[in-house]
Amino acid sequence: AASASAGAVGTNAGYEEVTVPLEALEVGDEVVLRSGDRVGVDGVVIEGSGYFDESAITGEAMQVKKGEGDPVTSATFLRHGYVVFKVQKVGEDTTLAKIIALVDDANRQKAPIARLADKVAYYFVPAVIVIALVTFFLWLLEGVPLGQAVNFAVSVLVVSCPCALGLATPTAIMVATGRAASLGVLFKSPEALENLQKIDIMVFDKTGTITEGKMQVLACRRMEAAPDELIKCIEVTLAMEQRSEHPIAQALVTYCQQELSNLKAVGSRQEAGAADAAAVAAHTTQVSEFVNHEGKGIDAVIDGERYYMGSTTFMNQVLYSGQSQIHNLNKYREESENVTVHLFTAQRHLASFALGDDIKRGASDVVELLDNFNVRSILVSGDSVRVVASVAAKVGISTYKAACLPQDKSDFIERLHDKEHVVAMMGDGINDAPSLAVSDVGISIAGSTDIAKSCADVILMKDNLYSLVSAVMLSRLTITNIKENLFWAFIYNIVCIPLAAGVLFSDFGLKLDPMIAACLMSLSSVCVVTNALRLKRCSLDFHLPNGQVMRAEVATPDGTTSLTLDGSDDKTDAIYNSAEATAVHSNNRTKSKSARRERDRELDAELSAAGAHAVDEELQAPELSAAAATLGATVKAETAAEAAAPDVSSDTRADASAAESTGSQTSEFKMSKLIHIEGMHCEHCVRSVTKALSAVPGVEKVDVNLTFKAASVQCAPSVTDEQLKQAVVDDGFEVTSIETA
Repeated sequence: AASASAGAVGTNAGYEEVTVPLEALEVGDEVVLRSGDRVGVDGVVIEGSGYFDESAITGEAMQVKKGEGDPVTSATFLRHGYVVFKVQKVGEDTTLAKIIALVDDANRQKAPIARLADKVAYYFVPAVIVIALVTFFLWLLEGVPLGQAVNFAVSVLVVSCPCALGLATPTAIMVATGRAASLGVLFKSPEALENLQKIDIMVFDKTGTITEGKMQVLACRRMEAAPDELIKCIEVTLAMEQRSEHPIAQALVTYCQQELSNLKAVGSRQEAGAADAAAVAAHTTQVSEFVNHEGKGIDAVIDGERYYMGSTTFMNQVLYSGQSQIHNLNKYREESENVTVHLFTAQRHLASFALGDDIKRGASDVVELLDNFNVRSILVSGDSVRVVASVAAKVGISTYKAACLPQDKSDFIERLHDKEHVVAMMGDGINDAPSLAVSDVGISIAGSTDIAKSCADVILMKDNLYSLVSAVMLSRLTITNIKENLFWAFIYNIVCIPLAAGVLFSDFGLKLDPMIAACLMSLSSVCVVTNALRLKRCSLDFHLPNGQVMRAEVATPDGTTSLTLDGSDDKTDAIYNSAEATAVHSNNRTKSKSARRERDRELDAELSAAGAHAVDEELQAPELSAAAATLGATVKAETAAEAAAPDVSSDTRADASAAESTGSQTSEFKMSKLIHIEGMHCEHCVRSVTKALSAVPGVEKVDVNLTFKAASVQCAPSVTDEQLKQAVVDDGFEVTSIETA
């Protein structure tokens, strides 16, 4: 039977399986895998399917299903199934070989802190020899016997320990790089490991790093609640969009296929998968008279009725004869964040789909955690100002730079270097390569291009932003560990060498025999190595902003990340869940609000000089200023507009009326107030104001908007404007006005 180390040569009549050594495989060979076989080379599946264990590469315990066209990598093995794959990379070009080479290179190279220890060790040995000779002659001059003088000199030579100095850094580096590899983080060099703990600015690329990097349906609003109507809307959308190759159309097709598979409403759809559901929809919905309205949308006749799909403007023109004010659903938000596509007929509005590039899981948590390390996050992208500012606001990044070419990104980082900042850059594309190269620490994430990976100093093997937090934590703990090792090595020699030289012999009769000195010398090296090995076991768990604990190196049930959530009510301010990490965090966190705000103001000025913008600066554009001015009126008008809109069914309106009637008794006891606040510059200010207002008795809901420098508060009538104002002022901000809605 063929295995991972066997090649299967394809012929017209089939396969002739021959067993060959792994080293004999060549690119283009076809390898047969059966359950339990290990993969020794990289390739792509050309036949069959199966479940692979990739934990050695990704750290994920969840098995991954692979079929035709999917890649297979070395160091994995087939748990279940039968697969034939074509070899693409062998020998040193395989994934496993590259990982081993990266780790070996990182271990062989010396970090700057290691060079300091080597320099000390270089002068240490001659100095010890000189001290031993001086000791010998001084005791001879004191008149002690020759044998006793030799004994003191030999004790000095034996007890001195350059080994501890030499082991202090490389052992910690080796253990840390191995621990990082188990977490899915690869450090290309010790310099990267050391520099990562120094960073004070983290520059993120947007597409593919903070966001998923592909268009997808983020939300769907259906106007008809009946199951048959829901299915009809999805089938019509699928039938119309299958005719287009546009990214929006492809996203809608994928969404509709998944929805049809999930609904499993009737007939053959109960047993059909996503692909079968698509085939059923295509078969049961006859499309004719398909028309493409360039820049607006499409329309087609399906089962004798004409349907339209397109933008809000297109729907207003067709459905409401230009009365756009009826269905202008928060135009500012739509234009700045998502693409909205509507499905409608000439008589009624059927559904709306919000599409966009979704934010990656944990992005906002990572930004806040980095800030707790005193690391400022900046979003840099080639996308438009509207989109970049919107994404930055969603994840809690207060500073961004938009419309950047690759050269602009690298120039921006160079200007930050001129301000003596230590900058890390995280990106995944070819356009990020120059920025990754010029940054102090370049970081690439899973799925990055080969060029980005080659320019990066740190590679995250998983598409998981939480790994970045683990990398920063491990870097800081490693440098702390190295300093502890060096401290022990120096203190040991400073104390033991004088004792071996006999400084206490004349007064107290204390001396170190060469045998005892040899034991102490060995013990010092053992202590250094043991301390370094603590990095292998130290906890890298940390608390998320919501109080949950993110535990490292435990696979989640869905296999998406090796960091898993653990429900916890512990609201402690410590980000780490270990004594070592807590100490590091406590030493690096700015606890004074005034000091932090002063630091943020200074950094804001430097970033502005470097060409970055605060999130609220997007309102400086005239068209956005107008949108901001009318946003409040638009929001207030939406409820009345939607109630009057003809596309909402009578049943839906009845349900809404009933719900409104049910809640009327409670709503009459609530008041809404809009507080205009000056002095808010970032998401920390937003959280601080939210906390201060929420603490006022009678306040039920607080929504602070950094963009408009305002806070919307729902509260009891007993809450006075003076109470709200005082809470904000006590928190260090200024209230310009308070409006009652």
